[in-house]
Amino acid sequence: MYNAVMKQTGIVQQADGDTALIAGERASTCGSCAGKSSCSTLGAWNQRTLELRVYNDIGAEAGDEVVIEVPDHLVLKSAYTLYGLPMLFFFVAGVAAYFVSQRFGVGQPDVMASLSGIAAVVIYYTSGVLKVQEKEGLDARIVQINSRSDVMKLACHTAE
Repeated sequence: MYNAVMKQTGIVQQADGDTALIAGERASTCGSCAGKSSCSTLGAWNQRTLELRVYNDIGAEAGDEVVIEVPDHLVLKSAYTLYGLPMLFFFVAGVAAYFVSQRFGVGQPDVMASLSGIAAVVIYYTSGVLKVQEKEGLDARIVQINSRSDVMKLACHTAE
Protein backbone atom coordinates (compact mmCIF):
# COMPACT_ATOMS: atom_id res chain seq x y z
CA MET A 1 0.00 0.00 0.00
CA TYR A 2 1.40 3.39 -1.01
CA ASN A 3 0.97 6.27 1.41
CA ALA A 4 1.50 9.62 -0.27
CA VAL A 5 3.32 12.26 1.73
CA MET A 6 4.16 15.90 1.27
CA LYS A 7 7.68 16.96 2.26
CA GLN A 8 8.37 20.38 3.73
CA THR A 9 11.43 22.04 5.21
CA GLY A 10 11.30 24.15 8.33
CA ILE A 11 13.14 25.35 11.39
CA VAL A 12 12.67 23.76 14.80
CA GLN A 13 11.36 26.46 17.12
CA GLN A 14 11.06 24.28 20.20
CA ALA A 15 11.90 20.65 20.96
CA ASP A 16 10.02 18.93 23.78
CA GLY A 17 10.99 15.30 24.15
CA ASP A 18 9.51 13.32 21.30
CA THR A 19 7.73 16.31 19.69
CA ALA A 20 8.89 19.56 18.14
CA LEU A 21 7.31 22.81 17.01
CA ILE A 22 8.36 23.54 13.43
CA ALA A 23 8.05 26.90 11.64
CA GLY A 24 8.16 26.91 7.87
CA GLU A 25 7.03 28.78 4.81
CA ARG A 26 4.30 27.75 2.41
CA ALA A 27 4.16 24.14 1.33
CA SER A 28 6.45 22.88 -1.40
CA THR A 29 3.41 22.13 -3.53
CA CYS A 30 2.70 25.88 -3.65
CA GLY A 31 6.26 26.61 -4.76
CA SER A 32 5.65 25.31 -8.28
CA CYS A 33 2.21 26.88 -8.68
CA ALA A 34 1.95 29.61 -11.31
CA GLY A 35 -0.58 31.55 -9.25
CA LYS A 36 1.34 31.53 -5.97
CA SER A 37 2.01 35.27 -5.99
CA SER A 38 -1.65 36.18 -6.22
CA CYS A 39 -3.23 33.33 -4.29
CA SER A 40 -5.73 34.58 -1.72
CA THR A 41 -5.20 31.51 0.46
CA LEU A 42 -1.67 32.72 1.10
CA GLY A 43 -2.66 36.20 2.17
CA ALA A 44 -2.30 37.92 -1.20
CA TRP A 45 1.25 38.80 -2.12
CA ASN A 46 3.01 37.97 1.12
CA GLN A 47 4.43 34.70 2.33
CA ARG A 48 2.96 33.15 5.41
CA THR A 49 4.81 31.07 7.91
CA LEU A 50 3.08 28.15 9.48
CA GLU A 51 3.70 26.32 12.71
CA LEU A 52 3.13 22.62 13.13
CA ARG A 53 3.76 20.27 16.04
CA VAL A 54 5.35 17.07 14.75
CA TYR A 55 6.95 13.87 16.02
CA ASN A 56 10.66 14.29 16.67
CA ASP A 57 12.00 10.73 16.54
CA ILE A 58 15.48 11.76 15.38
CA GLY A 59 16.43 14.23 18.12
CA ALA A 60 16.24 17.56 16.30
CA GLU A 61 16.90 20.59 18.49
CA ALA A 62 15.85 24.24 18.43
CA GLY A 63 17.37 26.05 15.47
CA ASP A 64 17.86 22.95 13.31
CA GLU A 65 16.68 23.04 9.71
CA VAL A 66 14.69 19.86 9.16
CA VAL A 67 12.60 18.03 6.59
CA ILE A 68 9.18 16.90 7.74
CA GLU A 69 6.74 14.55 6.07
CA VAL A 70 3.04 15.29 6.24
CA PRO A 71 0.77 12.46 5.08
CA ASP A 72 -1.71 13.50 2.39
CA HIS A 73 -4.59 12.12 4.45
CA LEU A 74 -3.74 14.67 7.16
CA VAL A 75 -4.10 17.52 4.66
CA LEU A 76 -7.47 16.17 3.49
CA LYS A 77 -8.63 15.60 7.07
CA SER A 78 -7.68 19.17 7.98
CA ALA A 79 -9.53 20.58 4.95
CA TYR A 80 -12.62 18.57 5.88
CA THR A 81 -12.42 19.74 9.50
CA LEU A 82 -11.87 23.40 8.61
CA TYR A 83 -14.23 23.73 5.64
CA GLY A 84 -16.38 20.64 5.04
CA LEU A 85 -17.96 20.21 8.47
CA PRO A 86 -18.77 23.89 8.98
CA MET A 87 -20.44 23.97 5.56
CA LEU A 88 -22.46 20.88 6.46
CA PHE A 89 -23.53 22.43 9.79
CA PHE A 90 -24.48 25.67 8.01
CA PHE A 91 -26.62 23.80 5.50
CA VAL A 92 -28.34 21.47 8.00
CA ALA A 93 -29.07 24.25 10.51
CA GLY A 94 -30.32 26.55 7.75
CA VAL A 95 -32.66 23.96 6.23
CA ALA A 96 -33.99 22.91 9.64
CA ALA A 97 -34.60 26.52 10.70
CA TYR A 98 -36.29 27.30 7.39
CA PHE A 99 -38.80 24.47 7.74
CA VAL A 100 -39.41 25.05 11.46
CA SER A 101 -39.94 28.76 10.86
CA GLN A 102 -42.28 28.08 7.95
CA ARG A 103 -44.21 25.38 9.84
CA PHE A 104 -44.78 27.42 13.02
CA GLY A 105 -44.91 30.87 11.42
CA VAL A 106 -42.02 32.25 13.43
CA GLY A 107 -40.28 35.11 11.59
CA GLN A 108 -39.32 35.04 7.95
CA PRO A 109 -38.06 31.60 6.94
CA ASP A 110 -35.18 32.95 4.82
CA VAL A 111 -33.89 35.19 7.60
CA MET A 112 -34.21 32.44 10.20
CA ALA A 113 -32.36 30.00 7.94
CA SER A 114 -29.50 32.44 7.37
CA LEU A 115 -29.14 33.35 11.04
CA SER A 116 -29.31 29.72 12.14
CA GLY A 117 -26.68 28.68 9.60
CA ILE A 118 -24.32 31.45 10.70
CA ALA A 119 -24.91 30.58 14.36
CA ALA A 120 -24.13 26.91 13.67
CA VAL A 121 -20.81 27.82 12.07
CA VAL A 122 -19.87 30.17 14.92
CA ILE A 123 -20.72 27.47 17.47
CA TYR A 124 -18.65 24.93 15.51
CA TYR A 125 -15.54 27.09 15.45
CA THR A 126 -15.82 28.17 19.10
CA SER A 127 -16.72 24.74 20.52
CA GLY A 128 -13.16 23.46 20.78
CA VAL A 129 -13.57 20.82 18.06
CA LEU A 130 -10.52 22.18 16.25
CA LYS A 131 -8.31 21.88 19.36
CA VAL A 132 -9.28 18.21 19.72
CA GLN A 133 -8.53 17.60 16.04
CA GLU A 134 -5.18 19.39 16.41
CA LYS A 135 -4.10 17.05 19.22
CA GLU A 136 -5.31 13.93 17.41
CA GLY A 137 -3.79 14.97 14.10
CA LEU A 138 -0.13 14.66 15.07
CA ASP A 139 0.83 12.47 12.09
CA ALA A 140 3.65 14.58 10.66
CA ARG A 141 7.20 13.70 11.60
CA ILE A 142 10.76 14.89 11.17
CA VAL A 143 12.59 12.60 8.76
CA GLN A 144 15.87 14.43 8.20
CA ILE A 145 18.04 17.13 9.75
CA ASN A 146 19.49 19.32 7.00
CA SER A 147 21.68 21.52 9.21
CA ARG A 148 22.30 22.25 12.85
CA SER A 149 22.32 25.84 14.04
CA ASP A 150 24.65 26.46 16.97
CA VAL A 151 23.93 30.21 16.74
CA MET A 152 20.21 29.66 17.20
CA LYS A 153 20.85 27.37 20.18
CA LEU A 154 22.96 30.04 21.86
CA ALA A 155 20.30 32.69 21.24
CA CYS A 156 17.60 30.42 22.65
CA HIS A 157 19.56 29.60 25.80
CA THR A 158 20.50 33.21 26.53
CA ALA A 159 16.89 34.35 26.08
CA GLU A 160 15.71 32.08 28.88
